[in-house]
Amino acid sequence: MQNINHFRMSHLEFSLTFVSLNLGSIHNLFIIALVARVLGITVNSFLLDDTPVEIIVSVFLLTVTYCVSKGVQGVIHINIMLLPIILVILFGMFLFAGIHFDPTEITPVLSEGIIPIFNGSFSTSHPFVGGLYFFFMLMAYFKKEDLRSLPINLVSVTIPFIYMIIIILSYGVLGFEITKATTFPLMEVVKTLEVPGGFIERLDSIFLTVWILALFTTVTISMLITVLVIKDEFLKDKKAPLLLPTLVFISFILTFFPDNLSELERYSADLLVPLGFTLTGTALTYGFLTIWLKNNNG
Repeated sequence: MQNINHFRMSHLEFSLTFVSLNLGSIHNLFIIALVARVLGITVNSFLLDDTPVEIIVSVFLLTVTYCVSKGVQGVIHINIMLLPIILVILFGMFLFAGIHFDPTEITPVLSEGIIPIFNGSFSTSHPFVGGLYFFFMLMAYFKKEDLRSLPINLVSVTIPFIYMIIIILSYGVLGFEITKATTFPLMEVVKTLEVPGGFIERLDSIFLTVWILALFTTVTISMLITVLVIKDEFLKDKKAPLLLPTLVFISFILTFFPDNLSELERYSADLLVPLGFTLTGTALTYGFLTIWLKNNNG
């Protein structure tokens, strides 16, 4: 009986791991492409309007390639350095935006009931669900004594909290109709802010720079995990000097696969959201079933 349970558990682990690693690598490449395209459009619209989007994306991906080439330590160090800067400026912006916040713009709450929220929740759920599997994949490279539940749970709660603040501030500062018609409402919110004393004229440029740093950390982590998974699970001990350049090239091609911003949004909703749910569900199923089988083998 124990041998049967061991075989069943091994088969389960292999199946779920194979599915999650393949889908995870594909999902990471699409995430990189989506973020790079959004970054290119945003920088071209607000900062470098005479620079082609292709050049902006190329420079961004080359910088990501250099960072990822330094390995796990290089990526972790750059994230540790940039994270405090991003959070301080972001929450500082939240405080300044709170001065212009109008609570009447977000009331009454649930005036049309909860059904419209459910109808729109699936297409907007990727930032809340799609990134959770990052932690499951990254934890495989941690030592057992270094794993702590508190930091992981804290990050899982903090990210949706920041997104909720951004959404509420956008509605409260700009109004519902303007937010609905604006492509990048957060940038418009920043444009309405003024620093006391007037010693900073272009607050939106500073915030855009910080936002680029945030996207940079996201893409470096995604690319690093993809490289590590492919090397460890598929290439084993083989040397693959062209792996990273190949993945960057594929990401660049995928970045310009959508023709415009509308197709980019559909591409996110139709492809990335189902993939995010599948990966998160696979990871959770793998965890719960592994614990259940080990307890039964007990």
